[in-house]
Amino acid sequence: MKQRKALEPPDPSRLSDAQIGDVCGVNKATAWKWHKEGLKKRPKIEELVFWLAHRTGYAPESQSERLRTAQAEKVELENRRRNGELIEVHIIVAVLNTLAADLAARHDAMAGRTASIFAGMTDASEIRKRLLDETRAIRSAFATATQELADAIASADPVLEDHSTAAGEDSGPVGGSVPDLAEGKR
Repeated sequence: MKQRKALEPPDPSRLSDAQIGDVCGVNKATAWKWHKEGLKKRPKIEELVFWLAHRTGYAPESQSERLRTAQAEKVELENRRRNGELIEVHIIVAVLNTLAADLAARHDAMAGRTASIFAGMTDASEIRKRLLDETRAIRSAFATATQELADAIASADPVLEDHSTAAGEDSGPVGGSVPDLAEGKR
């Protein structure tokens, strides 16, 4: 009579297909497919990692493959920029600097336009109304400048420095009356 060989328990350091699936985030069918591609049955974790790192199609790329990939990415970025999906950083920096200078100039000009007007006013509601009118005018002018810059970018106009003057023409009164200095006192 032939003696049967006792089944040995599996080596706990070796992975089953289910464990391979758990470790790699794939199902058992994918693990089975990998065996057909060359992964040995019940590999150790180190063997699985080595095989995955060096399997066909996933091995470290050659220099020419990296170059082709980089060229393809460059062409894709250029196409997206031409289609208006991307804006170059230097254009954004120029736009934000222009808008910041415009806004600062408009805020600074408000003090000169309103100082003499507020000096003679005593009605707080009238001062409030005048301040609101001034700030709304600044917001409106800022929105217009923003739209002009957006239109310039959309038309791919590289000239961002020829933007209109920051504060515009100030036709309002500035300062109060100039006191007459007595003769000899200067």
